Amino acid sequence: MRWAAPIWLPVWALLGGLGMLLARSRMRPLSPLLGVIAGLLIGLFGWPFPFTFGLQSAGSAHILWPGAGLIAGLLAWALIPKSGVGALSPSTLPQAVLWPVFALISGMAWLALADFAAGADPKAQYLGIEGAQGLLLATLAALLLALLRPRIAENVLAVAEGLTRCASHPRHRWSLLGAGLLLAVLLGLLGRSPDAALLGIKGLGQPHLSGEILRALAMLAIAWVAYRSGEWSAGIRWRFLIITLALVVLGLWVSKDGGPLLIIGMLGLLWLAIWPVRALIARHRRGQAAVLALALLIGGTALWRTLLIDIAPRFSLLAQSREVDRMQPEHSRRDDMMRVQWLISAAPATGFGPGRTPWCGAAAHVGEKACRKGSALREGAPLQTPEDYAPALWAAYYGLPVTLLAIGLVPLWLLALLLAASPARWPRPGHFKLDDMAAYALFWAIAIASLGMLSQTLIALGGTLRWSQLSGLPLPLMAYGKLSLIVIASWMGLAQRDAN
Repeated sequence: MRWAAPIWLPVWALLGGLGMLLARSRMRPLSPLLGVIAGLLIGLFGWPFPFTFGLQSAGSAHILWPGAGLIAGLLAWALIPKSGVGALSPSTLPQAVLWPVFALISGMAWLALADFAAGADPKAQYLGIEGAQGLLLATLAALLLALLRPRIAENVLAVAEGLTRCASHPRHRWSLLGAGLLLAVLLGLLGRSPDAALLGIKGLGQPHLSGEILRALAMLAIAWVAYRSGEWSAGIRWRFLIITLALVVLGLWVSKDGGPLLIIGMLGLLWLAIWPVRALIARHRRGQAAVLALALLIGGTALWRTLLIDIAPRFSLLAQSREVDRMQPEHSRRDDMMRVQWLISAAPATGFGPGRTPWCGAAAHVGEKACRKGSALREGAPLQTPEDYAPALWAAYYGLPVTLLAIGLVPLWLLALLLAASPARWPRPGHFKLDDMAAYALFWAIAIASLGMLSQTLIALGGTLRWSQLSGLPLPLMAYGKLSLIVIASWMGLAQRDAN
């Protein structure tokens, strides 16, 4: 599987880039070609992986999937309504760099993961297949949302406006609040472990799905407040945020998933820090804005670390045990932090790097003693390498300079995502159009999502550097996480606006 990567990874990147150009243009005559590309992508991933649904011949798979893609493209050409005609070339530089950087970082992450899985315990080999399927599903999601972007923005805006009118009605607001409460509890039960019942109702054990949905609802609520900031008073904005975020926190409490809550908290700190800096920049006081931004960065970082390390362990047994893991990983009941540190200290010159993955217990590897915990010899590096292990795995596989460069590209990619979603025409008072307002609302949704992914990046890096506790959150783009990658690619697809 990994040996075929030098062939199919570049082909995947080229097909995905071409498909993104066609989806962004939304040219009606080219819709069948987009379907062919989707079929080629599925066939490409079905060749080196068991994704061909029982087909034994790779040639038959290559014939079947482009044909199925052509049929899908013709159906899309006939059934999907089009709005306007764009251009094949990206209208802005940020749009042009979104897909190449996404393909580069996520492809390198898959290669490191697959190489680790192939050289590690056989039970870990499924990670390579799951990661490849994540790349395929993320690419298809990005293409679909880029194609349907105008309709999605208009329909979501109409639904949000309807819910806002319902919330302002004296009779309907309590019904809406009850529906929100029921939805929060149901999503919490979706993510709750099947072994832990709430009021006699067992959970469904899907924490990743429920966490992503609840986090998305929180970020959409913040984006909606930003979108309506010119119409709503401060009291209405705060009341809306408090009620919505309280429902989200309730759902996370039911599911016992604290990861999204960390992201929402960090997002809130970043959001509060942006407004005073933005106000000073608007008044052309850039020097004072820079000093204030630096002070807020240092103060916010210190506050965040104090909350995690000094305050949270006093109220949570889980936070207390994780703090012990951070301070003394060699004496903790869980060896997660110890293994992360061992991976970071690994050197490519002593048996690591492409084709030579870290594996505890090999006498030729420097750092073998770090794999020992008491008298027990660990069988190897962690089987589950996503989330907090991602930067450590990158450092062991590609080396620290490449890892730092990739980490630096992540916030730059998030900035490009924000700039790519910026409307071509900002709405002006008295000149509002539905298309302009939909693009404006979608911009705020993508802006808050970018800020949320930046928060997730900071939290994930803190655990890897042993600066804070391990959070279990995947590092955007750099870590394996099928659902996380699909969500990121979906935002990338929604950011593909046309030049009109």
